[in-house]
Amino acid sequence: MTLVQTVTGPVEHTALGITLGHEHLALASPALPHQYPWLYDRESIIEHVSAELVQAYEVGVRTIVDVSPPDLGRDVRLYEAISRRSGVHVIACTGIWMDIPRWFAAASVDEIAAVFVREIDEGIADTTIRAGVIKVATSRAVGMGEVQERVLRAAARASAQTSVPITTHTAPYDIGIDQMRIFDDEGLAPHLAAIGHALTGDVDYLRRVVGSGRYVSIDQFKPGRDGQEEALRAIATLCAEGHARRIILSHDHVPEWDWRPHPPHEGRSTYCYVPTDVRARLLALGVPASAIDDMLVTAPATFLSGGRA
Repeated sequence: MTLVQTVTGPVEHTALGITLGHEHLALASPALPHQYPWLYDRESIIEHVSAELVQAYEVGVRTIVDVSPPDLGRDVRLYEAISRRSGVHVIACTGIWMDIPRWFAAASVDEIAAVFVREIDEGIADTTIRAGVIKVATSRAVGMGEVQERVLRAAARASAQTSVPITTHTAPYDIGIDQMRIFDDEGLAPHLAAIGHALTGDVDYLRRVVGSGRYVSIDQFKPGRDGQEEALRAIATLCAEGHARRIILSHDHVPEWDWRPHPPHEGRSTYCYVPTDVRARLLALGVPASAIDDMLVTAPATFLSGGRA
């Protein structure tokens, strides 16, 4: 067994249970909650997000992977409070999204990698809460510029050094091909990367990801989201071909955003959607319950442990 770092301490990977591998608890503009704290009701945020996680716990969810790096307002003390109140394990990330800070523009690949490694080995910011995953992002609108490529290479080197895996943001999904090319160029073991946002019916692309030995994170399931039926049929095909242990399912849900007000939490949390609705729809497509368990439990646990499926 392997220990996986959560915001409340290490947990055996076999105890993670149903794991949503690509989520957010609360997003904020970088530094604003610290500079303008009166704009944020911290207790209200904790109460709201904890209520959603309690609902998720009731349908079997035991672990959430929060993939909010510093440029998405990462706050591990907030996550710790939410985890303790809800009873759901929360795994925090190191890495950077697409609002890359100016410091990175002058830093070398190894200097960036050292930042990620420190947050994995010692703790995030001024805490002893350690990162359990590395998050990086690529968007075709931004392009694969020099800084973006250095961040991906740094993530690969940090992952290789620590065995903490990488999960990615892609926009559109097929830019994952570029990410895999860079990871291959760095010699990163394939099982240390999950290529994300792959809510698509493009079976050939999905086969290319899992066939390379990587994980595919199909993580934008939400009520009413377009393209789900095609994605579900593609997942059923991959499961029939024996790839369930390379697939991670999630929502990319954000209960709290800082650019719009939120009313008191009512109704069912989106965090419940994959373990209930998506599970039922996969069963209806003939996907065995054991394969669904592989995608919700076995694949994320193996991935987060840095292990091979």
